[in-house]
Amino acid sequence: MEHMFEVEMNLRVFGPNRAKNFDAVTDAYYTVEQGDARLLDCAWDYAECDDSGEVDVQITVTGSDEKDAYAKASTAVRTAIHATGGLTPGWEDIADRDVSAYRVTRVEVELIPA
Repeated sequence: MEHMFEVEMNLRVFGPNRAKNFDAVTDAYYTVEQGDARLLDCAWDYAECDDSGEVDVQITVTGSDEKDAYAKASTAVRTAIHATGGLTPGWEDIADRDVSAYRVTRVEVELIPA
């Protein structure tokens, strides 16, 4: 049985042109969302910090349980990041690359009452 969940992810983004890359990520996510009926709604926010950017994303998604909902939401976000040439931890060494790298700093998954 599918339930509706809200998945909130906070990410930190490093690298040059990170604000421009964020715009590209949100566009890429829209494409991912259009191709998946389980991704119901999404809101993104970006704030520039000293040496990084902070991204908040809230995704309404259907899933069988919290783990399934998080897997669907995080996969969609990572797919959008990778589509723009951005990186996520564990994929490549970013030390000397001119790219944006995203790291998850907090995750919350909440069941939306029917």
